[in-house]
Amino acid sequence: MRRRDVRRARRRGAPCGCVAVILVLLLSALVAALIVVVPALRENEAAEKLLSSLGPTIAQLSKREDPKRQAELEALAAQEDGLAYAALGEAQQRLYIQMLYGVKSLEQSFEVEDSKAEDIEPSYRAVIVDHPELFWVDGSTHFVFYDNGGPITITPGLTLPLAQVDEVRTRIEATADGFLSTLPADADEYTIAKMAYEYLIGTTDYDATAAQNQNIQSVFIGHASVCAGYSRAYQYLLQRAGMFCSYVEGNIASRDEDHAWNLVRINGQYSYVDVTWGDPAYPGGEEFVVPSEISYDYLCLTTDEILRDDHRFANESMWPACDAMTYDYYRLAGRLYDELDEGVLSTSFWDQYEAGSDCVSFKFTNDDAYVAARDSLAAGLLLYQDIQYLFEQLGKAGSPYSYQYVDSLRILKIFL
Repeated sequence: MRRRDVRRARRRGAPCGCVAVILVLLLSALVAALIVVVPALRENEAAEKLLSSLGPTIAQLSKREDPKRQAELEALAAQEDGLAYAALGEAQQRLYIQMLYGVKSLEQSFEVEDSKAEDIEPSYRAVIVDHPELFWVDGSTHFVFYDNGGPITITPGLTLPLAQVDEVRTRIEATADGFLSTLPADADEYTIAKMAYEYLIGTTDYDATAAQNQNIQSVFIGHASVCAGYSRAYQYLLQRAGMFCSYVEGNIASRDEDHAWNLVRINGQYSYVDVTWGDPAYPGGEEFVVPSEISYDYLCLTTDEILRDDHRFANESMWPACDAMTYDYYRLAGRLYDELDEGVLSTSFWDQYEAGSDCVSFKFTNDDAYVAARDSLAAGLLLYQDIQYLFEQLGKAGSPYSYQYVDSLRILKIFL
């Protein structure tokens, strides 16, 4: 799911602390000269390397206070609402903002100040988690620092040359704008979340070999991806629509494989969404569902449900508890039940069929009702008369039918 190719820092030794008096005098003269010539020297790579080799003390003499940069850093910090950002300490948050600024500025390498080398990886990882629009960086970094302090030079790993970023970004934004233009003017947050879920499943194929499958290029340009691409694209669309949505890193415990999904906030209530598993093309997905069918099982789940369904968080303490089922798809569709009542299920069966569904589904809020319904279905008893009558009308009398149950989510499905 995610790339772990974070290169280790190259440590350069600090200048020797034991010097002769004459060297001090020469060094002072050199400093005076550098103050004048450094701005020109910085314009070429060789001069930059020379400055770096002189150590942080001299290199810092070339720096000028940049009010514009400082104001932009403060503006980024003021508007940042990422959950990964919020989970960092104060020093790491300052580093996060500097790195976000450097990446957004399309700099090949950039310096961060007042930072520790050990904070680089967690802070940069938080930037990547919170910002799906940064498709041109791959999450890896190379950085150079000195033992005695000073600025740290960071070179992000890239997914494509920086010269191509604007062109690719224009294509991505045009595709996203096409979806956003389909949203009703009065669409509420649940409608937006559901339509984005449907859009991504309908326009993206699951393909483990897809190019750029760890970022949104794969979805909005290639239209094929894996869980990382699906989840970042969902986050990107909802953020563009003005909603809160976060990228969640974790794994599937029984398979011991990395996985990603999303946390969404709808009218102040949090729930989890797994777009990848909602796509029937996903390996191990719902084998009986026709390719064009969307599974809504993974739209707006509670924490208990996502954990029951074998998802494990990389950092569970970072995420808010999702307890309410207010925006559960089955509840809003009128198919969430507290008890087994076959008369009620029969009515729902015909309502779903007459609405054009080839898959009739039900969800239960508790194990007792669910297990009773599941066992009855497995024994060929649940809704038997309804199914046989329908099959007679369709000219399929006596034909077998398929069903599926999802124990972790307490969902039953009958395929007609």
